[in-house]
Amino acid sequence: MAPQSPHFRWPANISCRLPVRGVLAVASGFLLHFSMSCMLTIGNLTTYLTSYLRVRGSQDVGYAQTVWVNSLMSLTEGLIVLLGSMLYERCGPRLVVLLGSVVASGATALTSVSVKTSLMWVIMTYGVMNGVGMGLVYTVPLLVGCKWFPNSKGRVSGILAAGFGLSGMVFTVIQTSFINPDNVSTEEDGFFRDAALLDRVPKVFLLQHRQKRQLTKHLVEQKRD
Repeated sequence: MAPQSPHFRWPANISCRLPVRGVLAVASGFLLHFSMSCMLTIGNLTTYLTSYLRVRGSQDVGYAQTVWVNSLMSLTEGLIVLLGSMLYERCGPRLVVLLGSVVASGATALTSVSVKTSLMWVIMTYGVMNGVGMGLVYTVPLLVGCKWFPNSKGRVSGILAAGFGLSGMVFTVIQTSFINPDNVSTEEDGFFRDAALLDRVPKVFLLQHRQKRQLTKHLVEQKRD
């Protein structure tokens, strides 16, 4: 059991009131949520993804079909959240964070390959596998943070939720700057056909994979009961 801090306030002598390990646990959870919430960028990524499947993959794919990537990602995450909480109780936070991070990061890397095959494989890797990884780790920072600060569960949850939401804004800018640095517009049919832009679509998944791996690499050692 983690030591419990009875208060989580912001007084002048804050360093005397907040346990260092508790603060580090919440900060680590913030970064973990920040690195895992790729579903919040799918709206930005869908146009590029659909264009790649349609133009380079010669598939009869439209936005009505690629929306299933996000739908199944969200559904899978919701179904796996309970399993993640159960594994946390049985195995502790570090193992669950490691497992979820490996699954989510690996799924993103695999999408750089699956996007060259078919929409179904993209759904399986970027949708379902990512959902499994995020579902496993989502509740761990909440459980650990609330254990350290039992009287400030709302504030802890708000900090962690901020990490989840902030990543959508940050990674959307990164994705767009990488894939479409010249601000190329879609054609009249609503899809991108610029060759250089489409070449960068599979590579963006490797970029996201590296970002996830770097942000989560040091977190496992800090996740303690």
